[in-house]
Amino acid sequence: MSEHGNAAVRVVLHAESDRIAMRSALQTRAPETLRRHALRGLRRVLPIIATDFILFETAGLLLRLVRDFGVLGRTVQTNVAAIVPGGSLGSAHFMVALFLGLLVTGTYGRGDQRHDVARLIQGTALGAALALWDSIWVRGLDITLIQFIITTVGLSTALIAGRHLVVMLLDRMDRRRGAARTLLVGRVNECSSAWASSNLLRRRRDYEVIGVAAVGLHSSSQSLGGVEDLAHLIDAHGIETLYITGGLSEPDLDHVIDVGLAAGCEIIASMGALNSSAVIPKIDWHDGEPVIALTRPSFQARDRLLKRSLDILLGTITLIVTAPLMALIALAVVTTSEGPALFRQERVGRGGRVFRIYKFRTMHHDAENRKAALQSKSLYGDARLFKVESDPRVTRVGAFLRKSSLDELPQLINVLRGEMSLVGPRPPIPSEVSLYEERHYCRFDVKPGMTGPWQVGGRNLIRDFEEVIRLEKSYIQNWTIIRDIVILTKTIPALFRTNEAY
Repeated sequence: MSEHGNAAVRVVLHAESDRIAMRSALQTRAPETLRRHALRGLRRVLPIIATDFILFETAGLLLRLVRDFGVLGRTVQTNVAAIVPGGSLGSAHFMVALFLGLLVTGTYGRGDQRHDVARLIQGTALGAALALWDSIWVRGLDITLIQFIITTVGLSTALIAGRHLVVMLLDRMDRRRGAARTLLVGRVNECSSAWASSNLLRRRRDYEVIGVAAVGLHSSSQSLGGVEDLAHLIDAHGIETLYITGGLSEPDLDHVIDVGLAAGCEIIASMGALNSSAVIPKIDWHDGEPVIALTRPSFQARDRLLKRSLDILLGTITLIVTAPLMALIALAVVTTSEGPALFRQERVGRGGRVFRIYKFRTMHHDAENRKAALQSKSLYGDARLFKVESDPRVTRVGAFLRKSSLDELPQLINVLRGEMSLVGPRPPIPSEVSLYEERHYCRFDVKPGMTGPWQVGGRNLIRDFEEVIRLEKSYIQNWTIIRDIVILTKTIPALFRTNEAY
C-alpha cells in the first residue's frame, strides 16, 4: 500500500478508535449509572416496606386493644376473641407470610404495581392463607374462613390507603430530589407528542426529559443531535434513561439498544415502538400508561472477575503443559524457513486498545508485502475478513500449524498479560476495523479470545461477516462461565476438523 493509502487508513482508524474509546468510556460510567437507578428504586421501595410494617403493627395493636382490653365493650371483645383468638396470628410468622405474599404478587416491583389494588388484595390474601393454613386443621374450615376474610379485607384496605399515601408523598419528594435524566429517541414529532401528552414524562416523577435524539432531520429546539450521536449525547448530558417513541429502523434500534445498555442506561419504549429480538421486553405500567422495559444479560464486575480467574488458572496450566511442545514447534519453524519463531502483529482489543498478539510464524518473511495481491482471492469477499485457501505465503510447517491451530498457542502469553481471554471474539487488525460500522463495535465490549463462538460454530465455513458479528454478540449478551467452559470443550474437536481451517 502507498504512503498516501497508509495515511488514509491511519486517519480513518483514528476516528474509529475515538468512537470505540467513547463506547469504552460509557462502559466505565455504566456501574455508576446502574447504582443511581438502584438507589432511586430503593428510595421508592423502602418507604413502602416501612409503611407496610407500621400498618401491620398498628393493626395488631388495634386488635389487641379490642380483644384483650375490651376498648369497644365486652360483647365486641368476646366475638373478636372467638374469631381471632390470641396466638392464632402470631406477629412474627404472620408478618413474614404477609411480606412473602406481597413480594410474590409483585407489589414491591416497578411502576404502578406498587399500588395496584388487585395485586395488593391478592398479596394480602396469599399472606393470610399462608399464616392460617395450620388453623384449618386445628379450628376447622368455617371459623378459619371467617378469620381469613376479615383479615384480608381489613389489612388490604389499610395497605391500599397506605400505598397511595406513600406514592403521593414520594411524588413531592422526588420532584425536589430529581428524577432520572431521560433522552427521548425517535422522530422529532413523535418525541414532542410523547413529551407533551405522557403522564409518565409530564409529571417528572420518575423521568426528567433532557432532550431528543432524533431520527432523520432533527432541526428542532428540542433535538440535541441525531441517533448516530447517541454515545456522545449520553456522555455529555449524563443520560440515565432512554425512552424510545418509535420511528427507528431495525439497525437504528439495535444501535440505540446496544449503546444504551453498554452505558448502563435504563431503556423503555412506548407500545409499538419495537422491532428487535436483541433484548428481553417486559411490560410495565407507569401512571396508567403501558411501557416496555428492555433488558439483556451483560458482563458485570463479578462476571469479569470470574472470567479472569478462569483465564489465569487454565492459561497457566495449559502454558506449563504445552511448554515442551511449543519449544519443538519453535525449533521446527526456525529450521525450515527464514525468520523468527514468533510472529507479532498489532490487533484491536477491548475498548479499541491496540496490542501485540503472539503467534508461531506460519508464513515466509515477506508475507505482509504480498497480501494486497491476494486480497481478491480471499474466501470471504469482504475486506473486514481475510483468508486465502492454499495461501502461497504459508510454509510447509506453517500449513500444519494452521490446520491444527497450534500456531495460536503463544497467545497464552497475551491471556496471562490480560490482553486476551481464553474465550471471546477474535481480535481484528486495525485496517479491518477502519471499515467497521458502529454496530460492529460490540466485538470490543469484552477481551478478545483465543477461541470463541465463531471458531466452534464453523470457523472458516462461516464467511458472512454479519453472521460472525451475530454469533459474537449473542455470546457477549448471554455469557455465563458454563458457556465459556462449553466453548473450550468444543474447541478440541474443532481443531481436528481440518476442512474448517486454512
